[in-house]
Amino acid sequence: MPLIVNIALGSVWYELNGFEDDPEEDRPAVKLKQLRGDQLDQVMENSSASGDLSAKGVQSALRQGLEDWKNIIDENGNPIECKFTNHGKLPYTQRNEIAVEIVNRSQITGAEQKN
Repeated sequence: MPLIVNIALGSVWYELNGFEDDPEEDRPAVKLKQLRGDQLDQVMENSSASGDLSAKGVQSALRQGLEDWKNIIDENGNPIECKFTNHGKLPYTQRNEIAVEIVNRSQITGAEQKN
């Protein structure tokens, strides 16, 4: 069976964990883009031997794979624009959650290729 290369990388909305009890229209969500192999290499070179992302790996994943967000506001209730310079305004827990989700969605397993 040939190796299938995912050229048409898609985007998907992902709801952040911990907001399941909020009304659906108020839940924070991020639009994630699958990473190409070379982009994933850049992210993973900044990870530990066990595969945990370092702070640089998280930054790299967000820079390359975070396209947009909704329901992310400042303390005054104003929407925060989704751009790289604002990624650091998110709590580290959420930045890490988003980065891990980007990496997971960018990895294709052999079983998935057979489908």
